[in-house]
Amino acid sequence: MKRIINEFTSNTSGHGWGMINQTSSKFGKALWVAITLLSTIAAIIWVSTIIVRYVKYETIDRVEAKVDEDIIFPSVTVCPLYGISSMKIAEVYSDPNSDYISLNNFLSSSYALVDELAQITNETYLSIMTNTILVARSNRGYYANLGVSGVSTIGHEFGDFIPYCLYQEKECSAADFQKLVHHEYKNCYTFNGGDINISKPIISSTGAQKGLSLTLYLENSENAYVAYNVNRVMTAASGARVIIHEKGTLPDPDNEGFDVEPGHLISVALSANKRQLLKQPWGECAEHNTLHSTDYKYTRNTCRIKCIEKVIQRQCGCRYDLLPVDINATTELDIQPCGKFNIKEWLKATEANTTVLKEDLAKVICSKEEHQWTALAKDIPSCECEYNCTYVDYEIETSQSVWPMRGSELDFFCQLSYLNISGSFFERFQNSIGIHCNSFMEYINVAQNHGDELRANVLRVNVYFKTLEVKYTIQDEGFSLVSMISEIGGVLGIFVGVSIITILEIFVLCSGIVHVIINSKKVSSEINVKEIKSTSKSKLEESSNHKPDDSYYDQFKKY
Repeated sequence: MKRIINEFTSNTSGHGWGMINQTSSKFGKALWVAITLLSTIAAIIWVSTIIVRYVKYETIDRVEAKVDEDIIFPSVTVCPLYGISSMKIAEVYSDPNSDYISLNNFLSSSYALVDELAQITNETYLSIMTNTILVARSNRGYYANLGVSGVSTIGHEFGDFIPYCLYQEKECSAADFQKLVHHEYKNCYTFNGGDINISKPIISSTGAQKGLSLTLYLENSENAYVAYNVNRVMTAASGARVIIHEKGTLPDPDNEGFDVEPGHLISVALSANKRQLLKQPWGECAEHNTLHSTDYKYTRNTCRIKCIEKVIQRQCGCRYDLLPVDINATTELDIQPCGKFNIKEWLKATEANTTVLKEDLAKVICSKEEHQWTALAKDIPSCECEYNCTYVDYEIETSQSVWPMRGSELDFFCQLSYLNISGSFFERFQNSIGIHCNSFMEYINVAQNHGDELRANVLRVNVYFKTLEVKYTIQDEGFSLVSMISEIGGVLGIFVGVSIITILEIFVLCSGIVHVIINSKKVSSEINVKEIKSTSKSKLEESSNHKPDDSYYDQFKKY
């Protein structure tokens, strides 16, 4: 073994070890052993920190700007802030057996029954008010008790809400829009939504003329009664909510988008941002195609909201829609919505089935609780809700101006009427503005008498790209395997002069030492066996050559 170690120290390319063999004095050898060992220990500690840093899998973001030829126009969703159409309500009231009238009768009668209802349900007066009456008269209450289709019938229809639409200087139609029903805004409409294929989906030019322009009619009236809910932050508001989202994704009007007030033109200038993330172990993204059991494209935000819906359904036993619903899609209609009341039983008051009333109350109270979905959703499939490895979002810049400006009201209405567009907008203003389309000198009269009313009911939204340059934000490995190997090599080179060749030499040394140890054990065992055999043979020879003492036998011969 000494020979092997001497050969290693004499021939190794590592620094320090050769000096141990070359130094003749004991002090010098000891000094070089100490220096070499300390350098080796320092190198091991430093290498350990490098390895620890690597296994943290840190990342950095790299930003690039490219001119992308395949910029797809996003989905644009618009919702009226006040979703009830007064014209539709008038049609509903013509049917005395409609669910809408039954719900309103329940609300008007329930105030007088609060004390009785509190007594038979063992609830307080405040609990009945907040968890029954105020819930039922809210937008969420109408959504739950009328159902998706019922709420849609009292909302704005496409032709009424969007009387005119332009996309890349060509008129668009209802076929370019997808209808969604939301619990707050009723009917929303998404341009280029879902699986709709619009003409020229790829953007090749910038500017408002090459984008989307929507003219919206809000159907406001000075004589209309508008319910006010003191507990809702979005109540009795006039205007529209606009959500810009990636093509094929589901909009989230509660958490995304911006509001536009009547009488204004708002310009929405877009620039596209693409995000590229790493998979494990560096990142936590995953490749998702669709959102749960829907046909919509996956996003992390809508996944989390869908999982909250599932948690509430599992905990409360009722359906609580947080995202808009495609009216043509099949939903879990067999599951009762949270907040849906058995109106007939509640109107019976003291003669009502208390079990039914308590079940309705329990579902409402449960749905209002803060559910810790992060803990509960672990048991629900597809609720990890990672980021998609590649997704698109949009940087939005908005600006607005008064629209239509004073003096343009007559020409604005007449230009649209020449397109033979029908709807409640034209029916409302035909007799006040339309009759003057052949007398343009009446523009002053129209502006003075009908201009403010017109601006209180219309707005315009222009959505376009301000640049074709796409900003890529790419997640890269902050400390890659190559970097780790390079740093380890540098540390070993500085401290002990070790290279890959030196590591191989150390491996050969260790192999030689192990080989010597194994051979020495074999030699030792063979020597022991030989000694045992020689000892046994000598004993046998001694035994065979031994003669008995004759004097011992002569003692018996006397007898």
